[in-house]
Amino acid sequence: MVHKILKEMEDNNVEPDNLTLNSKLQLYAAESNIKTMEKLLAEYDANTIFTLYWRTSCKMAEACLKHGLVVEAVKKMRRAKELVDPTSKKLVYESLTVLYGDAGKGEDVYRIWDLYKVDVKDKECRSVISALLKLNDINGAIKVFKEMYFGDLFEHKYDIQNVAMIASACCESGQTEEAMEIMYMIIRARAVFKMMKLMAVSLAVAVVYISFNLVGLVIFILKMALGAI
Repeated sequence: MVHKILKEMEDNNVEPDNLTLNSKLQLYAAESNIKTMEKLLAEYDANTIFTLYWRTSCKMAEACLKHGLVVEAVKKMRRAKELVDPTSKKLVYESLTVLYGDAGKGEDVYRIWDLYKVDVKDKECRSVISALLKLNDINGAIKVFKEMYFGDLFEHKYDIQNVAMIASACCESGQTEEAMEIMYMIIRARAVFKMMKLMAVSLAVAVVYISFNLVGLVIFILKMALGAI
């Protein structure tokens, strides 16, 4: 459909605009047509009246990563960061976090986290933790989790998915004591919980422990949670 519309525009000598050029670049990226994408991008860059969208730059970076073109992908990620505006900042940084994780660039994941952590909510924090876990940086993921939920960023809420994700990562890497410490810190903050939320978080972590056959920890965590109610 998109191809047909673009072809009709060319046949009718319709001058391309920002939307058209960005749509073309995103289309070529989706099709992994790297050669044509790069050629059009070069033409695009030669014409200063057009504006590249941050989402387009991220889509092109994603296409480059699929072909193992990490250097080219990183260039496009850095370009996307330059296109950030106040309304899109969180979306851009969340996308870049995922892309840098896929590119194996842990230092850039941390750099993006430092840039926007004061504004993040659970979803954005999850993308950072997930990216670091993908890089096998369990300690970094734990650090980000603690910074988000036990540091100055703490808003007295815990996201069940994030708690379960970090607990699972700790268990998988053999750091069960770290998982217990995190859960203990959460239960210790019980004053900020509604009873049902505390039990929901506790049960989510208990399910993680069961999957690793850590029955003793399941009993212990549920006893702690019940004792805190």
